Amino acid sequence: MCEDNGRRQEEYDDSINVWNGGTLPEGINSEALKRPHWSNPRNPIIADVCFKGGLIDSWGSGTIRIIETCKQAELPEPELVEQEGGFSVTLFPL
Repeated sequence: MCEDNGRRQEEYDDSINVWNGGTLPEGINSEALKRPHWSNPRNPIIADVCFKGGLIDSWGSGTIRIIETCKQAELPEPELVEQEGGFSVTLFPL
């Protein structure tokens, strides 16, 4: 396990889990992240810099791209879960 400033990463034999402190914005849940949805960046200035720098291609597309990348690689869909005052993503590599 690796922890740093409210983030936690755990690696297991069958999965990789990344947890970050902070809840999803009101009106967004884990299921909404699987389809096109609005984005509410926690820090709009940093988000704008990342967008203009090409690190973000469109608002609200990150989780959809993660799911699509897993499908293309024939991997199980990742688990997206709000838990323990934070948000968790679990990937299941082969």
